[in-house]
Amino acid sequence: MNIHTFELTSILTNDKYYKIQNTLKKKDKSKWKAEHNGMLYFGLRENGILIYMFILKKKNYYSYRIIYRISARRVLEKNNYVDLFDLQLYDDLELEANRLLFEKCNLLPKLNECELTRIDFCYNAELENQHQVKAYIKTIKNGYIPPKHNEFLIYSETGKRYIPPKNDFTFFKDNYVEISIYNKKAQMKQDDYYPKSEIDRASNIVRMEIRCYKKLIREYCEKHNINSLRRFMGCCGALGDELYNKYLLKISGSGSIYTLKETNKRIDMSEFRKKDIRLMKEFVKDINRCGATEIFELYKSKYSKAILKRMIELFEIIDTSFITAPVREAKLFDNGKLPSPLELYYEFS
Repeated sequence: MNIHTFELTSILTNDKYYKIQNTLKKKDKSKWKAEHNGMLYFGLRENGILIYMFILKKKNYYSYRIIYRISARRVLEKNNYVDLFDLQLYDDLELEANRLLFEKCNLLPKLNECELTRIDFCYNAELENQHQVKAYIKTIKNGYIPPKHNEFLIYSETGKRYIPPKNDFTFFKDNYVEISIYNKKAQMKQDDYYPKSEIDRASNIVRMEIRCYKKLIREYCEKHNINSLRRFMGCCGALGDELYNKYLLKISGSGSIYTLKETNKRIDMSEFRKKDIRLMKEFVKDINRCGATEIFELYKSKYSKAILKRMIELFEIIDTSFITAPVREAKLFDNGKLPSPLELYYEFS
C-alpha cells in the first residue's frame, strides 16, 4: 500500500517547548514564521517535513503541542514530488526522519513517541495525457457522495457562492475521512514551490487519495489492538484497501463509464425485465442531468431504498456504471469507455 502524507503529534512540557523553539530559531533564522499561538518551522521542508508548534489554551492550564507533517516519499528522496511511498519501507523512513530531527534539535520527539492523527492512502492512476485527465475529473464529478459526507466547496468571488473546485472531486466526513480524486498537475501548478520538471511529470496523473483522520485511526487501532506507530504502519495496508473498495464502489459502481447513449444500449442488451429496463434508463438519464447524489436521494423517497439498491445491483450485473460521460470527453478514450475509479485502483494500486 502507498501513502503520501502523514501527521504526528506530541505533547511537550513548557520547558521543552520553548527550548525546542529557541534552538530551531537560532539554527535557521529565516526558516520559521510566527503563527497564532505558536510557530511554523520549515527548515526540513526540503526533506518532506514541516513542524508546527502551538500552545492550546484550556480552561485552567496551557497544553504545549508539536505536529510533524511528513511527505513520506521525500524523506528518502527529497526531490521527488510526484511518486508515492511504499509502506514496506517505513523502517527506513523512520530511521532517516529521526536522524534529520535530531540534527536540528536533540529535544525533538522521535516518530514513535508521537500519536498518529492523519494518514493519506494514495495512488497515481496514469492516463495517456492531460486532456484525458481533465475529461476524467469532469465526468467523475457526477459521482455519488454517501450520506453524512459533504462535498468540498470553495468560495467563488465571481459567482458570490460556494462551488466545487474545477480540478477535483472531494467529499469528507468531519474528523474522520476525506476522499479526493483530482488532477495532480493542476494541483501542483497552484503552488510556486514545485519544480517545473516535477509538474510536467504529473501531466498524465489522476491522483486518488483517502485521508484518514484521528477518529478513524483510533477506531482501527482499538479494533485491532494496535498500540504503536510502527505496528500501525506495518498492517494499515488492509485499512487502505478496505476504504478504497468501500468508497470507490459508492462513487460510480465497479463497472466502466460510457456515454448515455452507449449505457442505454447496454441496458437494452441485458435481457432484464421490461419494467427494470425502463427504470434503469430513467435512473441513468436523471443522473446524467443532475448527478448521482441528488438522484439517489430522490429515488429513495420516490420509490424506496430497496428499489434504489436493486438499480445499483442491476448496473453491477452488466458491468456498467450508473454515471455517464459527456460525448466529447468519452471520445478521448479508447472505444469511448472510461474506467471506473475502482477499476483504476485495481490497475494502479
